[in-house]
Amino acid sequence: MASHGEMRDSAAHPLQPSEERLSPTQVNSNTLSSFEAADAAFQGIFPDDGVSRAIGRQEDPSLEDVQVDHSGCQLNSEQLLKKRVRDCLHFLIIGLATQLNHCGETAESKHHHMASIRLTGFTDQVNEQSPLSFDLYISSRIDWTPYRWLQSQCIIQESVQQVEEPGCDLIQDYEEAKQRLCFLLEEGQGGRLLRQRDAAMCHASIDTPTVSLVQLFNNGSLNHHRFIPRDDPNYFLPRDRVNLCLKLALSLLQLLREEWRHIEWSPENIFFLKDPILGVVKDKTRPYLSWTANTTSSGERVATNTNDPTCDPHLLHFARLLIEIEAGKRIKTTARGLELQKKLQREIRKNSYSPQDSMFVAAVNSCLSNKREGGPDEFRDFIFRDIVVNLERFAASHDRPDELSRSSTSSEQSASSDGSRALVSRYDDKSSNAPVNVEFSKAAKTFCRDMEAWRFRNIEPLREKHPPATNLYSQQKVKIAVIDSGASKTDFGILGAWRKGVIKGGRNFLPGAAPDDWNDVNGHGTIVTSLLLDHAPNSEIYVAKITDEDKIDSKGLFGVSQAINWAIQKWQVDIISMSLVLDRVHEGIEEQLAQAIDPSYEGPGISRKIVFAAAGNHGGNRRIGWPASRKGVIAIHASDGLGTPTNINPTPDRTDDNFATLGRDIEIEVALKNGEYEKKYVTGTSFATPIAAAIAANVLEFSRHKLHLTLDRKRTLYTGPCIRRIFKKMAERRGDYDYLQPWTLWEHQDGICQVLLDAIAE
Repeated sequence: MASHGEMRDSAAHPLQPSEERLSPTQVNSNTLSSFEAADAAFQGIFPDDGVSRAIGRQEDPSLEDVQVDHSGCQLNSEQLLKKRVRDCLHFLIIGLATQLNHCGETAESKHHHMASIRLTGFTDQVNEQSPLSFDLYISSRIDWTPYRWLQSQCIIQESVQQVEEPGCDLIQDYEEAKQRLCFLLEEGQGGRLLRQRDAAMCHASIDTPTVSLVQLFNNGSLNHHRFIPRDDPNYFLPRDRVNLCLKLALSLLQLLREEWRHIEWSPENIFFLKDPILGVVKDKTRPYLSWTANTTSSGERVATNTNDPTCDPHLLHFARLLIEIEAGKRIKTTARGLELQKKLQREIRKNSYSPQDSMFVAAVNSCLSNKREGGPDEFRDFIFRDIVVNLERFAASHDRPDELSRSSTSSEQSASSDGSRALVSRYDDKSSNAPVNVEFSKAAKTFCRDMEAWRFRNIEPLREKHPPATNLYSQQKVKIAVIDSGASKTDFGILGAWRKGVIKGGRNFLPGAAPDDWNDVNGHGTIVTSLLLDHAPNSEIYVAKITDEDKIDSKGLFGVSQAINWAIQKWQVDIISMSLVLDRVHEGIEEQLAQAIDPSYEGPGISRKIVFAAAGNHGGNRRIGWPASRKGVIAIHASDGLGTPTNINPTPDRTDDNFATLGRDIEIEVALKNGEYEKKYVTGTSFATPIAAAIAANVLEFSRHKLHLTLDRKRTLYTGPCIRRIFKKMAERRGDYDYLQPWTLWEHQDGICQVLLDAIAE
């Protein structure tokens, strides 16, 4: 297969604020039932702490003289200040923690989960006549990177007559089915999370909250002083930024219970949806707040430190977040507590806001001046009156139809344009009813016979050994994931392997496709899988389907990234075989390959994988394709059955290994629709790749029975660098390529076990 992708920074664990909560005292203002009355009482001006007097350039009028006009506020304080939404959000975080807290208690399941809730402002939840629901994403587990997010929805019900199920089981069931998880929250202090059994089954969205606000700051998407094409769909217009601030403030208003206050309002915990196919950030004004779902422990304590801020620590971080969003960049400081408060006050003065920004400045100053004196109701009222209302008026001043139209149109056009430029990979291996060259075909048959004979002498006898039940290492078979067009269940060889359990699992990774439909309608994947079955029959094969056509489009490439993730985390394979070739890096696939080759985390079943990829079929007209050219991936070229490199191979890389094995005029049998079979002869690096993967699998099979290795040596053996060293000892130099076949090394080397031990030790 030959051709023509987003790294998320590691999701931070919710930050625990180091600042302490001051002891409550009396607040100056009374609880408000109507802010229209408050507006009248203050005549549209709310008091500040004096900081704003120093704001502005010399030629601008002082903001002290600018009235903050709250007239025309569209927010309904009567509805927003009712407690039902806050109560239900309280029940949600408690329910999630209770339901998922047991996930880390068993030996088989020592892990936690991340959750991300959509910050809509919750203004659509204020109607008490309608049921409440919250949109979330829940990760499979926290110790796997990147996270696999499951789209979820929590629906509030007064009572539920239903048996409770473990939270992990719910997540796993819906993830396996590629469906959105709809669960019920029993309204009440001891609320339970339960499966919504009568929910309409719907596919989970492939969009996931994987783009952090930190990333957007780093790439300049919010920086209006930096040149970025305005038709860039990931660019935040001024209107996007101010509406984002408002949505965050409205959400803050409802997330004031102590269980929510352990989550710091910081760019590390704010994420945006990303379309993984187009690479577009979606829904810029309704991000997600992420936290560890298994715990609700609060990071707050009574103040004892002289560096404690004079304002509420929760609002201190919220003020920093507002300033950074409006400025479009991070504030470079490691200060905390009182030092951070002073730094932010200086930042306001330095930024030289104009009088038109007075409402934004007033909101930030309110965050930095409140000491959280008084009870919860007074604190809530303060946030609404002095922060939310100011930001609502600030947002209204930016709500211009021409800017809105330009934002929507440009984003759609750019997204469409990005889609048209998507990477596409096509199958261009050769297949014919007759061999291109009879001698090549004979040589291929000789290679296959020699391979089978070597296997019967050295690998098959190992099956007769019965290692003790305590020797899990010797009992566990080598696992191989083949990422291609699936495998045909009408093929007798495939069907037999499936029934015998040699094909251990399969999954369709195309967006919207039924997950268990991994049947191959193209034929390419069936050939690749059959070659693995022929040459590594003692292994366990996992089939990952990523296309139905003779090409892999952008959706299929997204499927490849998901398949690699699934192979690592769910199937926990040892070897990944890919016959796809691209002419440039796909970011989604790159992100997953990085974790396959050199994982950035540890956990049960997590280890470095051995990854093979086809080098390409365009001869000297193209370089070695990607991902075969990626460091850590073993690129495979094609040779005939005698080891002579084919002319379809790309020019060899003189700085790296250039392994080649049988990939020319291989005779196969193809199942026809009428149930009969016909012979075909195939040529290409796509078909050499599974044969190389099979050789590696047999080496691992031999080693796990014959070699007595320490745990560290076992881990070393199951890595790409170690297999590469063994291949070097095995290969014969043929021109500029290294021809792979195992029997020469086994038959002409005394003490093959020592040879393998030396390669592992290197």
